[in-house]
Amino acid sequence: MLFNRDRALSLMKRFSVDGLVAATRENVTYLSDFAPWGQAVHKYFQRPNFVVFPRDQDQSLALLIYPGEATYVAAYPSWIEEIYTYGRPHQVRYEGKGPKTLEEERFLSALEETKVKGKNAAEALARLLDERGLAHAHIALDHEGMAVEIKNSLRVALPQAKFSDASDLFRLIRMVKTQDEIERLRKAAALNEKAMQAIFKKAYVGCSELELAGEFHGEIAKERGQVEWLHLGSGRRSEGIFPPSAKRLEAGDLLRSDAGSILDSYHADTCGTGVLGEATEKQARLFAAGQGAIAACLEILRPGCRPSQLLEALNQGISKGGVPNLKKDFVGHTIGIEAREFPFELGEPKKLASPFLPETTDIPLEPNMVVNIEVALVELGFGGIQIEHTAALKDGGFEFIVPQERVLIQI
Repeated sequence: MLFNRDRALSLMKRFSVDGLVAATRENVTYLSDFAPWGQAVHKYFQRPNFVVFPRDQDQSLALLIYPGEATYVAAYPSWIEEIYTYGRPHQVRYEGKGPKTLEEERFLSALEETKVKGKNAAEALARLLDERGLAHAHIALDHEGMAVEIKNSLRVALPQAKFSDASDLFRLIRMVKTQDEIERLRKAAALNEKAMQAIFKKAYVGCSELELAGEFHGEIAKERGQVEWLHLGSGRRSEGIFPPSAKRLEAGDLLRSDAGSILDSYHADTCGTGVLGEATEKQARLFAAGQGAIAACLEILRPGCRPSQLLEALNQGISKGGVPNLKKDFVGHTIGIEAREFPFELGEPKKLASPFLPETTDIPLEPNMVVNIEVALVELGFGGIQIEHTAALKDGGFEFIVPQERVLIQI
């Protein structure tokens, strides 16, 4: 199960929340293990899905789906037993000669007339909340995935309920990962790393950045992943996170890439730096400074460490590496079902104004958080290097989520 149920219950008690309503695709997936296809395509609330989670454990969870998701619920079933829909009843007749397949059984069950909870999403959601004893309760809405019209309809249908805009509460719950989440992150990272290595195996003087991008995309696609971003630049273009271009690699070029992908709804982020031929003294020195800076961060990375402490260690490592007059304000980020989980970027503290989050982002890291520690050292007109590791916090320290050798690759 992806859902950190015990953490959710603890935080709901702290904030006196009686029920959660997941609405974004990420949070619907997180609570149910079911990834709706429609919400990935229709970004503007036309195909809403919801999960209702009551704090009262005598009340059951409910998954409310758009009818067009019935085939996906059948193919990729949720652990939630109560699945409902909305809209006009769908009359689906089975006319096969043999017994129904399990997939067909689940498909027909999802579209049974008794499963229709309302003529539209708002009416159905209000009914589910009422049936779970939440009509007079404090309900936390995942408002960033919910149309204003639905929120307004809920307030009219359930006038005695208290509603809070609470997408931040979901982020706070998701900050600490379950073992199932860490395993998904591990698989995503392994695939992303494999695809990154394919770039440098393919690289040669005369090939284009776009050709190398094709290698990355191909490796990700082979295992059903999705590329979310690919920064790829050679020579002077390695000085920034440029998209790949038609530029062809030349002898002596630095080649820098940073890439993110998604596998089974979970994100991965990795990088690589190489040089076409023998590295110059300056190229090698820049990379060595990055290695030292990352080593300084990893030396203190453990539960209880704060982002500001990691940033201080990074900057001290850069300075010791012989890169003067450079002070970074970013040392990495968290990662999970979103590319940036709370507290988002690791670096200088940022003030927050949320009823569910701490006052700043400079919070002590906790066991089972997953972070990316990274540094980019660049010089405009020359090029740049990048080093990045993904690590899961554990008692007393951390573990790399997958093996990630970080050397200046000679091409």
